[in-house]
Order: sequence, then structure tokens, then C-alpha cells
Amino acid sequence: MKVCIIGNGLASLTLASVLIKKDIFVDILSAKKNILYDQTRTLGISKSNIDFFNENILNIKKLLWNIDKIEIFNENFKDKKILNFSNRGDTLFSLIRNFDLYNHLLLNLKKNKLVKFKKNLRYNILLKKGYKLIFNCDYDNSISKKFFYKKIEKNYNGFAHVSILEHKKISNNIASQIFTKKGPLAFLPISETETSVVYSVKGKKNINFEEMLRNLNIKYDILKINKSISFDLKSSNLRSYYHKNIIAFGDLLHKLHPLAGQGFNMTIRDIKKIYELIKFKKKHGLDIDISICSEFEKRSRNKNYLFLNGIDLIYELFNFENKLNTSSLSKSIKFFGKNKIIKNLFTKFADNGLVIWDYWIVVLLYLSNEYVFKKHAPAEGMYVILHGKIEIKDPKSGNIFANLHSGDFFGELALLDEEPRSASAVCNVHSRLIGFFRTDLLTLIKRYPKLGNKILLNLSRVLGERLRETNKSIINSK
Repeated sequence: MKVCIIGNGLASLTLASVLIKKDIFVDILSAKKNILYDQTRTLGISKSNIDFFNENILNIKKLLWNIDKIEIFNENFKDKKILNFSNRGDTLFSLIRNFDLYNHLLLNLKKNKLVKFKKNLRYNILLKKGYKLIFNCDYDNSISKKFFYKKIEKNYNGFAHVSILEHKKISNNIASQIFTKKGPLAFLPISETETSVVYSVKGKKNINFEEMLRNLNIKYDILKINKSISFDLKSSNLRSYYHKNIIAFGDLLHKLHPLAGQGFNMTIRDIKKIYELIKFKKKHGLDIDISICSEFEKRSRNKNYLFLNGIDLIYELFNFENKLNTSSLSKSIKFFGKNKIIKNLFTKFADNGLVIWDYWIVVLLYLSNEYVFKKHAPAEGMYVILHGKIEIKDPKSGNIFANLHSGDFFGELALLDEEPRSASAVCNVHSRLIGFFRTDLLTLIKRYPKLGNKILLNLSRVLGERLRETNKSIINSK
């Protein structure tokens, strides 16, 4: 099997490193030369993602600087902590330079015979090359502009300023975040003598960055502030994750505010899902085909959207407090932050994302006139309508086969076979559905045979009832 990855950034190289572990041939395509990452940029990677990275991608232990604790401050509270997070003596997350990780991945891939780097291949020719899957990690090419432009976006009307502080040697394993009137400021240690800083400031790009840092510095004896780089602050989430056999990936798929350092972590979680889907299909002798596209979207899109909104909510809460020039919110957070259960929930949220959704059913959100699936699309599972209205129809003739409402279900035959959909399902209004997919059913049967057999028995009864109803309709129409 051969796949293509468009783009040669960190997301592309990380994804390629996972795919070759499953003996998949990978062509990495980019019209650009190798990326020269600035030494200033760093990444925070959560503990669970580090474990996955080391076990299934590439061992990066020697490149990491471990963080044991995070302390949260507010400018109104001066030097008093309003929150702190730790992982019971274990590493909370780790910092790594973009430059180091990129070169480490690139060197490893260039040694592997399953990987080929290609350049200057026109995208209209690419689509005719016969790749099973194409992962598009480039947000500025013709494919992205044509098929992946519908996004839910937010512009924070500001810039993130990034630099490296050089300071006197200290025990430097505690990260700090200060919510200031101009925006959140993060101090992220990368060695005993160096700390990465990310200052997300509303307003104009040109600021006296060095002066602001020195004024807000709370613990470092600064020797040097290196030249800063800046990028604009925006968040986005694609409405559609794939087109035919092309899957959007990386920053093209989602982008979020850097205050929680979760951008690359979201990408790793997406890679985990691709890895799990491929692993499952190989284990059960199923084809690795375009059905992965829809299955990946079902498991990721709404979770990513909610996660993005969770980060945005944190930003807006502190921003609102600073606008009012009050410390009431911080005092409340400080009070509730003493609760161990609440702190553990926030820690798990930062480490694993929305783990509660990683079970056998998935809640899915659809907009009015959005397709749940189209005729001839790969069949991957069934759906139950929690709220909304769904129309089952033939898109060419316009014939409507069913109008479904809250409590109704459809697509159940997909749990038993892989035949393409015989009709399209489209939302008449904004709808919330529960999805249950064939790969999850097979997993459930394996882990819990009794429960799995009960589901199969009930499913057979439903299919039998629907078959009898169809026969009656045919007889009555004669």
C-alpha cells in the first residue's frame, strides 16, 4: 500500500513516521525546500503523547526537557498563584525545540526505504497517481483552496511573540502562565539556563517585547533576551475533514490559540486515531481504503471543535476579567482550584483531550443542509438521532425515501457489511446524532462477547422487521 503526504512540516514527518511502522510506503511531496525551523520556537508535548511518540513513532527522550508543575498567575494578583497543576511527582509535559524534533524525524525518514521525498509534482497530476490515501498538510495549495476552505474561524486580532530567555542557572522544571491585561504570557523552561517565552498580545504587532518581559518576569535573573519572532493569533476548525481519498491534516485541519500549548498535541491525537484505524483494519483483514477518511472524521471533528472552544473559553474568561479590572474570577478559580477532583480533570483534559469520548459511541454535530453521508460513500456505521431531522434521499432523482426525527435510527446495515451507501442522508436542521461504527462493534464483540452477541441479535431483529415492512409495501403496491 502506498500513501502520499503533501507538505514537509512537523505534522507531515510525524505522520509519515507512524505509517512506515505499519509497513506502508509513503511519498512526501512538497514544492518547498526543507523547512528551516527557528531555534526560538518550541513545542509542549503532553505525557500521554510523549509515551505514544516514544513507543510508536521515534524515541525522543534525549531531546526533551521535562516539566513537573504549572503555576498560573493573574496580573491583578501580583505574585500570588491562583492555580497550580502537577502529576503526582511525575512529568506533566515536556518541552522540545521545533528545530531539534524536525531534524530528528527528517534524518530517521531519509534512512528508511519505505519513504520517498518528491518535489515539484503538480497537484492535478498527483490525483491520478493511484494513492490509496492522500494526507494534505499544506494549507496553501490548490487542493486546500478548492476542497478545504469551509472553516469555523476566530481572529484574536493580535500577535504571539516568541523568544528565548537566557538566565542564571536554576532548578528549572516549573512552567508559569501569567494572564496580563494585554494577553497571556507563558514561561516554558527548556534547560537550567534557558526558558522559552510566548506572549500573546492583543493589538499591533510592533511592541517593546523586551521591556514587557522584564517588567513581568517573576523569577528569572535574565542575562539575555534573544531576538523574538511573531505570528498572528487565529483559531480555526475545518467543517469537512476529507474529500474523496484526501484527508486534511495538521494546521490545515485545526489551529488554536497558543495559551495552552495544545496545537501539536491535537495533531498527535489525530495521528493516534489514524494509527488505531489502520492497526484495527490490518488485524481484522479489512481493506485500508477511503473508509478511513469518514471514520477518522467521525471520531475527530466534533471532539476537536469542542476542545478548541474549551481553550477559547479559558482565554475569554481571563480576558473578560482583565477588561473589568477585577480579580473576582481569579479568586473564584483559586478557591475551586483547591479541589483535587477539579484539578485532576483539568490535568487529564490537557494530557489526553476529551478522553470521555473515546468509547464505542460518538456524539456528532451537523449543520442544516450538511450531509451525514452521501450515496455510494463507504458504509462505516449506523446513527441515532438525538435532536434534529434527517432526510434519506436519492440525490439525482430527488426521491425521498424517509423523513426521520428524534429517536429514529438509520444506516444499521453498515454494521454488518461494507457495501457502499444506497442513498444519501442529509440534515434538514441543525442536528445531534449518536454514531456507532463497525470497527467499534468488532472490538466490543472481542472484549465483551455476551454484550456483542446481544447487540447482533437485536440488530438482526431490527433488520428482520424492516425487511417485513418492505415486503408488505411491495405487496400492497401491486
